[in-house]
Amino acid sequence: MIIRWLLGDSRLTTSECSSQSRRQASLPPVLLLIRSDYGKRMNRRFDYTYSIAQCDIIDKKNGEAFRNRRLKWINWLSGDDPHSISHQIYSMVRDYGLFCSVNELRRIAVTEPTEGVSFNSSVIRLFDAGFVATQAIAIRRLIERPKRDPEWAVLSLRSILKDIEDNTRVITRENYVCYDGLPYDYE
Repeated sequence: MIIRWLLGDSRLTTSECSSQSRRQASLPPVLLLIRSDYGKRMNRRFDYTYSIAQCDIIDKKNGEAFRNRRLKWINWLSGDDPHSISHQIYSMVRDYGLFCSVNELRRIAVTEPTEGVSFNSSVIRLFDAGFVATQAIAIRRLIERPKRDPEWAVLSLRSILKDIEDNTRVITRENYVCYDGLPYDYE
């Protein structure tokens, strides 16, 4: 459920594997739900239907500033950039699914040993350490403080929140309601 909430239903599927292959693999079904879309471009468009002149906004300059900031925030959250927040979180969830699958295979190898099939303990230790390191780095990247120098800037949750805090003047009820042509009915 939490994976569906984070990534949306369009990224989760069981269509690639039949129930028979799931039984043969003896893997929990949730691990087979993760489909790798990493590296594919997200085909979302964030264009506005109406120009700012057609919107029911009194302060057009402030409305245009809100639109520009909103697009920037949306692109930081779920844009095409491989370092966008959604790509970072999706990468963490995908790595976790792979890690859980390998751990399940290790459990099966111990409980139902098959001659000639085993795991190299050095490789597994390296795999475990690599998983922990990549997850720790990803978490650090997501919570990294915003940098003043644009060359060192990162897309992090803190960066987005700091930018929203710095631009609260453009977030008004009027701009939020009317940014794409809805009438501003304040009564």
